[in-house]
Amino acid sequence: MAKKVIGYGLCGPGEANRYMRETMECFKRLCDEVVILCNNCDQAELNLIDEYGFTRVNDRREWGTHQWRIKQDFIERDIKQMAKEGDVLVCLDMDEVLSERCTKEWLLESPLDAYHVFIVDLWNDPQHFKPESCFWNVRIWKWNGETKFKAKPVHCGLAPEWTYHYHRHAPFLLLHKGLMDEESRLRKIKRYEKYDPNAEHLDKRYYDMLRSNTARPFDEAAMADQIADEVATYNQTKPRKSMVKKPKARYAYVKNPHGDVIDIPEKHLGMTLKRKGFEFISYADEEQEEIESMFEDDEPVGLVPGARPHPTPDHIGQANEMVVDKTVDKNNYGRSPADEKAELDALNAKDDIQLAGFSAPSPSPVDTEEVDAMFSEGETVQDGVQDTVQDEPKPTTPAQKPNKVVAPKKKAAPAKTK
Repeated sequence: MAKKVIGYGLCGPGEANRYMRETMECFKRLCDEVVILCNNCDQAELNLIDEYGFTRVNDRREWGTHQWRIKQDFIERDIKQMAKEGDVLVCLDMDEVLSERCTKEWLLESPLDAYHVFIVDLWNDPQHFKPESCFWNVRIWKWNGETKFKAKPVHCGLAPEWTYHYHRHAPFLLLHKGLMDEESRLRKIKRYEKYDPNAEHLDKRYYDMLRSNTARPFDEAAMADQIADEVATYNQTKPRKSMVKKPKARYAYVKNPHGDVIDIPEKHLGMTLKRKGFEFISYADEEQEEIESMFEDDEPVGLVPGARPHPTPDHIGQANEMVVDKTVDKNNYGRSPADEKAELDALNAKDDIQLAGFSAPSPSPVDTEEVDAMFSEGETVQDGVQDTVQDEPKPTTPAQKPNKVVAPKKKAAPAKTK
């Protein structure tokens, strides 16, 4: 069977009135099938998904508390039923658009298993961007059955954890429009004041940066050319052995003299603790087990095995809703339109409805040196807000004279996680 392109995304309330239609058009252009997970959406988002004929599924758990669990369950129960070995997955937030240089033909012919795409944060208007807020992140990967996400309540990414260890770089841009206006940036600050008040999952300077209104002129064609030219210099060969099947090295969390918690390979732990000011916190796998144990009693919300998209003629606008056996708990699927409307009205009555579900970029934490570099004077485009596993040159911007390109190292280093 020929490979296909499957698009998926996660949608919160209020997205239909912003940039969601542009994301839907991007999915329509690139994908054979699309499924959207609705997290406490309004009726406007449901209607827009139905307008495009895409499949939609629901999960009403609180976003900032259960984010990694929501995403992992979505992939395991919904995407898993659609995808076959080698199918290409394209994942987008509802305020993101891949450039026209990304084509369906490129996706189907791409030889590698996961791709970082360079994400440009538009700032104030479509003609300006925030250089220090731009980053690389996974938006394209191939199905291999591995669905485990990084166990973090926020900033856990849109793709399974293995993709962040086993990625290469795509030669085109992704435009992120969700931070273009100041009001949206302030709302995002408010969200993370609630869900990451101590900046445990991303450096505080990233959140502080959201208060800044300074930006540089954005020339999309020039930057796209520059990214493509620079990626062409990378030695992007496929690793001989899949990272998914490789034994995972054990990592430990330690606190450095500045008070930052970083992770290091266990084999370096003894040497690190001999240095002044370093303190052992815990092992990463033990932390993950503890987090997972907190959710053992949670009822997963996802597609029930055997369910398929099924038209429901009596319910206008519900043709793409997943229909399951009526004995299923109403907190899952199978609820009637009247039940959905009642629950939607109750959700809309909450003052913090905008905090329950949202779409945002998913940068991962970085170590102190990377963050310092990201905010150092004179730097422009960085992949500093996203952890990487390759020592490749950071792309420059049209506003900055390109430096001499240095070929990347062939052997990838272990990924940094927090």
